Amino acid sequence: MSIPHKPAATEAQLHELIANRWSPRSFDVSHKLSDDQIHSLLEAARWSPSSMNAQPWRFLVGLRGDSNFAALVSSLKENNLEWAPNASAIVLVAATGEKVSNIEIFDAGLAVSALITQAQSMGLHTHQMGGFSKSKVKEVFSLPENVEPIVLIGVGKISEPSKLSQALLERELAPRSRKPLTELMLKGLN
Repeated sequence: MSIPHKPAATEAQLHELIANRWSPRSFDVSHKLSDDQIHSLLEAARWSPSSMNAQPWRFLVGLRGDSNFAALVSSLKENNLEWAPNASAIVLVAATGEKVSNIEIFDAGLAVSALITQAQSMGLHTHQMGGFSKSKVKEVFSLPENVEPIVLIGVGKISEPSKLSQALLERELAPRSRKPLTELMLKGLN
């Protein structure tokens, strides 16, 4: 079995970083991220667009083998527990504000987009996870009330997927798909 290459079947020409980005579950358990690589990912996120330049995103990095990584893994829900511990790192993305609103969450999403695009440019892959206990993360890391966990991101080198369970293997090898653009458009005033 080989490492899947799954470029998007697009309706318009896209930059290769966007067309080739996908979220694998088969990470190389022997790969380690360097400090420079982590710094580049976080620096890309830091320079994301931000409403009123508030920069409401916050990050916590766990590298496989350290206590942050173990604590983040302990917050994962079932399906993510099978594959996420093989990632080189897990990054917690949180939003902060007096009262975290949609705009802070939107800005944190922009930072995630920059981080994953930077990862792709570096030959790394990412997988965003909503399947984790936000309350456990808040408790374990003693996050302040005004810091809201949003997503976890597995980061690492892709590996061939044969070690995944049958159900996840099928998902890993399935072609990528998206709704047609026409289905995503809202009706205007014409």
